[in-house]
Amino acid sequence: MPHSRNASDISNLSDLSDISEPESIISFNENVYLAMQNTVISTATCAGQARQIIEQLATIQDRWITTPPSVHDVDASRVLDAMLRNAHGTGGESSERYTACAICACQEIHEQVNLARTWFMYLYLLWPFTAGTRQPSDFGSGQAMLNIYDI
Repeated sequence: MPHSRNASDISNLSDLSDISEPESIISFNENVYLAMQNTVISTATCAGQARQIIEQLATIQDRWITTPPSVHDVDASRVLDAMLRNAHGTGGESSERYTACAICACQEIHEQVNLARTWFMYLYLLWPFTAGTRQPSDFGSGQAMLNIYDI
């Protein structure tokens, strides 16, 4: 079983080379899974903690997701905020809890930006291909839909 690391395990940037990409992804997934299973902490509490992280990220200069020159760079804090605001409407409490736990699992700024980048790429690069196969009636009137203006 891989060793889970936290921020206190890493004393300087040279230690980052010891963490392989797959191990960091496994560790992230484990942390999110464990947080989701923790029934002591309510979804509302998780979401509140995630909002605090997003508010802090919004004040950091290095929060931008770099995009191709033809597109404006994207504010990672706005991506995370849009995901959290729309999570309950698109998948209920379990979706909101997953989104909040994933944000809370990212303690470092670069982790928060990477999470936002991953979600942004999925939503705006892959989603149009899958959404194009659906009819407007497939999206229930009560179902929230994220749009580019949310970000």
